[in-house]
Amino acid sequence: MSETHVHPGKHILLIDKQASWRERSARALAREGFAVDSLASYVLPNEGAHGAFRPDLVVLGCASVGPEEQELIGQVLRRKLHLLVLSTSLPWHIMRALFRDGANDVTDKPYDPDLLVETVNQALESIVDR
Repeated sequence: MSETHVHPGKHILLIDKQASWRERSARALAREGFAVDSLASYVLPNEGAHGAFRPDLVVLGCASVGPEEQELIGQVLRRKLHLLVLSTSLPWHIMRALFRDGANDVTDKPYDPDLLVETVNQALESIVDR
C-alpha cells in the first residue's frame, strides 16, 4: 500500500442521508485536521456572489446512484468541484460512467473511520498529482 499524506485544513463537504455514518465520518475527518461541513440533503449551498463556497473535495456517501444522486453529482461537476463517491452498491458500469463524467474517485463506502480518512487522503493526493 502506498504512503498517503494527510491534508490538514482542506475543506471537505460530506453529503449523506444516513445520519449515523455522516456524523461519525465528519468527526473522524475533523479529528485529522480537515475542515468539515456536512449535509443531510442533496441540495448544495449557493456559491454566493464571489463563488465563496469552494470545498477542496465533495464526498458523497450513498447506497446507490439513482436519479437524485445523479442530479447532485451533475451539480457538483458543473461547479467544477472535486468529487469522491462512496457507495454501498455500485455496478462497474455505473462506476465507469461516474469516472467518465468527471468524478475523482468512486469506491466502496467505508464504515471504518480510519479507512474513510485514508480514502479521502488518497482522493486529495490524486487531485494534487493531476
